[in-house]
Amino acid sequence: MFKGRHVSEDVSCTCAISSKQIYKLLMRDGYIDMLLDAGVRLLEIACGPCCAIGQSPATKGVAAKGVIHMKIVCSKANLAKGVSTVSKAVPSKTTMPILECILLTANERGFIMTGNDLEIGIRTAPIEAEIQESGEVAIEARIFNEIVRRLNGESVTIATDEDYAVTIVSGSSEFKIMGQSGEDFPTLPEVEQEKLYSMEQAKLRDMIRQTIFSIAQDGSKPVLTGELFELRSNSVHVVSVDGYRISFRKNSSDQMDAICIA
Repeated sequence: MFKGRHVSEDVSCTCAISSKQIYKLLMRDGYIDMLLDAGVRLLEIACGPCCAIGQSPATKGVAAKGVIHMKIVCSKANLAKGVSTVSKAVPSKTTMPILECILLTANERGFIMTGNDLEIGIRTAPIEAEIQESGEVAIEARIFNEIVRRLNGESVTIATDEDYAVTIVSGSSEFKIMGQSGEDFPTLPEVEQEKLYSMEQAKLRDMIRQTIFSIAQDGSKPVLTGELFELRSNSVHVVSVDGYRISFRKNSSDQMDAICIA
C-alpha cells in the first residue's frame, strides 16, 4: 500500500491506496518514469487533483519514522540480479495480493529474497550484503523492480520501520513505499539435503536446451510440463515428452531421480 496526502485550501486528509492501483495510475499518466528518472521520493502519492506527487525538496532527506526493523546495504548489481531471479515466480494475476510481493529477509543466514506463486517458488542463495538490522518485509514486485532498475548509485540501502514503510536509498535516489508483513507470505518447503550432486553449468544448460522443446505447453497433465532427471551410478539422463514427441539426453553423474518444472 502507498500512503497519500490529500491537501486543499480547507481540507487535509490522509488516505491509503493499493500499490496496484497507483502503479496503473502512474503508468497510464506517464508519471512513474518522470519521477524515477528524477530520483523523486514517492512519499506522497496523488489521491485527488490537488494532491502532491513526490516529495518536495524542502522535505527531502527526512528519515523514516519509528524504530528500524530491518536494514541492509548491498550492491545495486546483486540486488537487481536477485529481483530478476525471484520475479519469475511472481504471478501476473492472483486473488492473493501477498503473492504479488517479493519477500526480503535478513537474518543469520544472510540477505535472501523469495517469490512464490504457490506452484513455483524461487529463493535466492544468500546475497552479499551488510546486515545492520535483521527482519523481513514483503514488497510489491512490480514497483520494487521499477525502483531498482532506476537507482543511480552503486550501493543500495534498504530499511523498514515498525509500520513496514520501506526506505530505499542509492546515490541521489531515495524512495519510500509501503510494504507488508512477511508473516502472511507462503513459506517454501524445507528440503533436507541427504546427497549432493554437482555438474558443470554449461553441460546442464545444454542438456535442458536440447530437450525442453518437447515438453507439454498446456497444463492438462502437469507432469508433462517438466523434465525427468535420472541420476544413475555413472550418468545423468534428461527426458521430456509432450504426448507426441520424446527427447532424451545423456551425460555423467551419480544416482537420483527427480522431475523439474521446465
